[in-house]
Amino acid sequence: MKFLKDLLSSETKDPQAISELEGIVTALNQSQAVIEFNTDGTIITANDNFLNTLGYRLDEIQGKHHSLFVDTEYSRSREYGEFWEIGRASCRERV
Repeated sequence: MKFLKDLLSSETKDPQAISELEGIVTALNQSQAVIEFNTDGTIITANDNFLNTLGYRLDEIQGKHHSLFVDTEYSRSREYGEFWEIGRASCRERV
C-alpha cells in the first residue's frame, strides 16, 4: 500500500488516475487483510481486517519482524532469508 500511496503523491498527475488508484487502495483496505513491511521484514502497519483476523492489536506487532508469523525453524532457513533478500533487491531496483 505504501508503494501505491507513494505513486499517488509523486508520479501521477492525471486526476482521473489518482482517483482510480485511491479507490483501489480504499477497496483493498476495506475488503482484504493487509499488512505492510519494511524491506528488512519489520512490520510498519496492518489494517483492522488483518488485526482482527489474526487476533492482534497493532501495538503488539508494529516494529516486530515478520518471522513472528512463521515457524521458528523456517525463519532460520536459507529460503526465508532469500525471500527477504529478493524483496530488498526488487525495492533497490525501483529506486
